[in-house]
Amino acid sequence: MVDKLGFVKTLEAVLAGVVAMSLLNFVQTYTSSRLSVAQRSPNTIINDFIDVMDLRAVVEEYDYLTLDSYFHNLFFETVYYYFEPTYFEKLTITSDHEVSWPNTSFIYHFPSGIDENSIGIISGGYEFPTKALFNWYQIPINFGESVVDEYISFETTIEDQGINNNSFRFFVKGKESLISVNSWNESPLSVNVSLTVYVPEIDSSEDCHIYYSKGGFINQTYPLLTPTKELTPVVYNIQESRTAEIIFSPDSISTSSTDYYLKYTLFSDYSDNYEDFELVNNSGITITVEDDSLKEGTSPYSTTIRGPNAVKRVIPLSSGFVELKVYGDFS
Repeated sequence: MVDKLGFVKTLEAVLAGVVAMSLLNFVQTYTSSRLSVAQRSPNTIINDFIDVMDLRAVVEEYDYLTLDSYFHNLFFETVYYYFEPTYFEKLTITSDHEVSWPNTSFIYHFPSGIDENSIGIISGGYEFPTKALFNWYQIPINFGESVVDEYISFETTIEDQGINNNSFRFFVKGKESLISVNSWNESPLSVNVSLTVYVPEIDSSEDCHIYYSKGGFINQTYPLLTPTKELTPVVYNIQESRTAEIIFSPDSISTSSTDYYLKYTLFSDYSDNYEDFELVNNSGITITVEDDSLKEGTSPYSTTIRGPNAVKRVIPLSSGFVELKVYGDFS
């Protein structure tokens, strides 16, 4: 316990040093000036502050708690503020033949703070009719031993109803891996399922995750996996997830690759303007999601009021870009 506490204190000291260095130029600008903070406009304060921040690291890691802490520790109650980032994640859609049916779908893993009504698909400046179904669930499992390059078979009982048995996904360290459903026995209140999964590498202390949906339109074909090991993992309680099935209606899909963007906003409050979809046909369509890992992230805790002033930054990412709006005013 002493070692752990010592490590934590050392880590806190390191982080404090990083924060101090990040803000040094900004603080010097204000302390060397004879103007007080109150004599500067909120837009000027926010602009000067975010200009010295590594915003790309913040938005890539969805680390808005750190950004929130910087603001809060520097300004205290002098300035209130609100972060509203809108992500544009790149999608590539191809088909093995020309298609004109209107509806197709895929799944996406959102970070914390997602506004479930803000999701849309955009191409060429046009936003297509879209709907997001947050009907996915996760089950953490632990194999109880370190595993390297194994196809593991096991059975488990899922205490849930209405499960789409063609929707199962398996994740190791946040990355999707192979899974196959070997058998399926459904009762009124639960499902007994036999699975085979591929584990590239994991420690005994680390959890993997099984994902599935209830309803929806996902209907995947599982690969044929040959088990190399049989284990009885510890299976934890079912949890709601931030994964959603995204359904949208492009005008048409051609055999050449077309770039689309998945748009979503964090910490906003959109009203539900989604359309209803009754039919989806994904036959022959391949949708490549550039950022397809499970996402963690941290949400701000003290940004609760939008001020009348807003500063916007566009931050490029490897898989798209982010429009970050920072609202603020004097308290």
